Amino acid sequence: MRMLLAAAALLALTSCAPGREAAPAAPGAAGQPQQVVSVPGKPLNTGLPIEAPSLGSKFSTGRGGLTEYEWLFAAELVRPDYQGSPTPLLAQEVPALERGTWKVLDDGRMETTFRLRPSAVWHDGAPFTADDVIFTWRALMNPELPAIDRTPERFIESMEAVDSHTLLVRWKETYVLANAYELQPLPKHILEPLLLRDPQAFVNASYWTRDWVGLGPYKPADWVPGSYLVGRAFAGYVLGAPKIEEVYVHFIPDANQAVARFLAGALDLTVGSLIRVEEGAILKEQLELRGEGTVVTAPEGGIKVFDFQFREPLTPPARDVRVRRAMYHALDRQLAIDTLQFGLALPAHMLLAPDDPAFGPAEAAVTKYPFDVNRASQLLAEAGWTRSADGVLRNASGERFDTEFRATDSPLNNKEAQVMAEFWKSVGINAAVDIMPRALQNDQEYRAKFPGVASSSPMGIDLMNRFRSENIPSDANRWRGSNRGGYSQPDVERLSGEYFTRIDLGQRIATHVQLLKLRSDQLPSLPSYYQVDVYAVRTGLKGVIPTAPGQGWTVANAPLLYWEK
Repeated sequence: MRMLLAAAALLALTSCAPGREAAPAAPGAAGQPQQVVSVPGKPLNTGLPIEAPSLGSKFSTGRGGLTEYEWLFAAELVRPDYQGSPTPLLAQEVPALERGTWKVLDDGRMETTFRLRPSAVWHDGAPFTADDVIFTWRALMNPELPAIDRTPERFIESMEAVDSHTLLVRWKETYVLANAYELQPLPKHILEPLLLRDPQAFVNASYWTRDWVGLGPYKPADWVPGSYLVGRAFAGYVLGAPKIEEVYVHFIPDANQAVARFLAGALDLTVGSLIRVEEGAILKEQLELRGEGTVVTAPEGGIKVFDFQFREPLTPPARDVRVRRAMYHALDRQLAIDTLQFGLALPAHMLLAPDDPAFGPAEAAVTKYPFDVNRASQLLAEAGWTRSADGVLRNASGERFDTEFRATDSPLNNKEAQVMAEFWKSVGINAAVDIMPRALQNDQEYRAKFPGVASSSPMGIDLMNRFRSENIPSDANRWRGSNRGGYSQPDVERLSGEYFTRIDLGQRIATHVQLLKLRSDQLPSLPSYYQVDVYAVRTGLKGVIPTAPGQGWTVANAPLLYWEK
C-alpha cells in the first residue's frame, strides 16, 4: 500500500528539475551564468543499464540506451533543444530560408549552408573542419560499411567544403528536416587511413570504445569493462568546458541494484531506462523523506512496442494479418498498465508521440484493437486456427500455435512478458517467455533473430523509419538496424519516404496519417503504451532539464550541470 501511495504521488511531480527557476538556454546560447562554479573535485555518478559498444555515430552496434553516451562524448551539427526546436551546436546557426542559407530550388532539390564554429576541436586537439563532415557522410553512404540508418544521408546528393568552416549540402529532393541535421561527425584524420586500408579495419577499430576521439563535452579517461566508464571534462568543448570535472557512467543492468546504489549515495542521477515506475516509487518515498533527492517523471518517453518476426520460416502472425489482429485484441493493455505501471502510463495505438502535430487526426484515423477475447477467437478461427483438446490452437495441418515472447532482462520486462504471455494463452496461443540474457543484449544478430515476438521501445526518428527495408539487420550490415523483425511493405516504404519531402505542414500531416493508418491495418508490430520515464536527481545537483519532448530527463545539457556549494 505504501508503494502504491508513493507511485500515485508521482502524478503531482513538477515538470521542472530541482533548482530550475527559469527555462534553460539553448545549446548555442550563453547558458548558465559564467560565475556559477561546481563544487571542485566532486564527480557526477550516473548509471545506464547497457555498456556502450560505441560512444557515438551511426556505426555503433546498436542504438537502444546509447543516446546518453553520445550526449556525453559526441556532438552534432544541430541538436533539438528541450522544446524540440533545432538549435546550433557545432554549427554557428541553423540554416534558414530568410538568411539564404536554406534554398529550395524550382525542381524540388535544396541547398543548405552550415557555417561551422571555428573554435571546435577534437578531443586530441585537431581542428574540426567541413572535411570531417564530408568524410562522415561518405562513410555512412559506403555500402561496405554497416551504418545503422541512412536517413537523411540518403537524401543528400553532394557536400562541398566552401572553406574549412563552411559546408554546402546539396539535397537530391526536398527534405523538411534539412536545417536540423543531427549528424555526429567523425574525425577524418583518424579514421580515413583505416578506411583506405581496409573497411574491416575501420569497423573493428578500438577507436569506437577505449580510443574514442570525439567533439563532446567529456572525453573517456578510464573504462573498466563490466563496471564503469569515466569521462573527464574536455576544456576545448565548443560551448565551453563542463562545470563538473568528472562523470562516472556505471553499468547497472538491474534496476533494484540502481535503487540500492542511489540510497547508499553512490549514484547522483539516473538516466536512460535505468529505473522505472516501481523503483521510482521506492526512491521517491525514501529520498524525499531524507531530503536527499527528488524523483521526476517524463510521461511521454518511448513507446513500448511488441514486434513480430517476419523472417523465414514465417511464424503464424507473419503469415496472416488476422492472426496479428487477434493477438492485439487479446491484450488487456489497460489491466497491464494498472498492474505494472501503477496506472500512470497511457495506451498507445500507433508509433506517434502525443505532442506530434499529426497526433489528433491520426488518432481519429487509425484502426484500434480494444481488448476483446471473443473477437480475437473469431479472427483466429477465420485464419484456420482452432483449439484442440489440450487448449492450444492448431491449424488444419495439425501445427500447434507455439511462439515466444522475448524481452530484455529487467524486473519490469520480466513481469510484463509473463503478463502478455498469459493474455495470449487465454485464447489458445502457446506463448513461452524468453528472457534475453544480459550478456547477449549487445549481440545484434541474436536480437534480430528472435523467434516470435520481441519487445522494444522506439522513439524519435525511429518511429518514422522503423519499417524501412534498409533498416533490416543482416549479415551484410553486421546486423545493425532497428527493423529487427525484417518487415517490408512497398506502401509503408513509399509513405515514410514521402513524409520527408512534404514542405507544407498540412500535406506532411496527411502523409503521416496515411502511413500510420496503413501500419495500424497491417500491424507489423503492436504499439502497447507510452512509457513513463522516471529519473532520480540528488539534492544539490543543478541544471538537470529534459531534452526534446518525449525523450525524458537526460544528460543532453551535461556541460551545464553543477554541484551547488
